[in-house]
Order: sequence, then C-alpha cells, then structure tokens
Amino acid sequence: MKLLSRVFFVCAAALLAFQSPAAFAGHFNTYDDRSYENPLNPSWREEDRTANRTPEGTIEYPHWLMDRPEHYEFLPLVSNWDAQNKHPQQWKGQDWDPSKWDGKMWTPESAVHKFYEGRIFDRQYMRGKMPVLVVGPTFYKLSDLDQRRTLKLLSDYTGVFGKGYDMMELRDWHTKKVVGAYTPRGMYLN
Repeated sequence: MKLLSRVFFVCAAALLAFQSPAAFAGHFNTYDDRSYENPLNPSWREEDRTANRTPEGTIEYPHWLMDRPEHYEFLPLVSNWDAQNKHPQQWKGQDWDPSKWDGKMWTPESAVHKFYEGRIFDRQYMRGKMPVLVVGPTFYKLSDLDQRRTLKLLSDYTGVFGKGYDMMELRDWHTKKVVGAYTPRGMYLN
C-alpha cells in the first residue's frame, strides 16, 4: 500500500511539473486589479510617509499630544500642593488602642503573653546597654503593619523608651543575627 501511494505521488508531481504556468494563471485573476495597493486613507500621500519621523525611524509626536495634565501627578501619600511633606494624618488610627479593649479578656499584659506563646517574640535581654528583642518565626508571617503594632505594644508595655533607651535591637531566633531595630520613630528591618 505504501508503495502504491508513493507511485501516485510521484506521478502527480511529474504531471504538475510538465504543465505550463499559464494553466495556473486563473487562480490569481482576483488580485490582478491591484486594489490592495490603494492606501486606506485617501489623504495619505507617498511623500508624507516619513513625516514626524527621525532618521532612526522613531516617531516624534507633537508636544501638545504628549503633555500630561497636572492632576496626573497626584500620588496618594503625597499632597499635590506640598510635595515635600506627606499627609500628616496618613497613619492615624492604625495603632492598637488597649483602652478600647475588653478589660476582662484582653489587656496589654495578656496580649504580650500571647505574643510569646505564639512565637511572635522569643525572648528579651540586655546586651550591654542595649535592649534586645529576639523575634520568633511567627513574626515574619505578620504583615508590616502588624509587626509594627506588636513592637509598639511591647515597647509601650515595657516602657523601654521611657527608661532612657533610644532603640531596641531586633535579632532572629534561629540565626541570632541582627535583623533590624525598633525606635520611637518606627521599625527598621535589614
């Protein structure tokens, strides 16, 4: 069967090769009118095809077309009128307020105790004159906001900054390396 199909293919190819090219000319009659070469836009002229182009081929758009309105420069954390200063109230209300907690179930003391039970914090100690907080594996699973909240609650509960210390060193529970610091201005991670 394979041999028969090969013979048929060879014979058909030989017949096509010996026919004149005029036999196939009828297939291209529909494209002979060259209507496909007419430009889509009748106002487009051949001499204008390189208008607004550089020698490298890039298009130079008119200046008025690419201007950005002033309101496009708005950034959500930066004021439009005073770009040097951020909104003063952007972080207001994001810290935990223990005075609004149910005093029977949650107090700052019980929250800090739960932080140690949940391995958010591992332990605290003094290294020379520097307070050190060893953060546990769960600390890294918290969002940035919750990391900052837990550190703020711990520092407010222990009163570390009221005792004359400027910062609290943060160390990793596994590697024992410094991973950042917490100051009254906020948390800084390496």
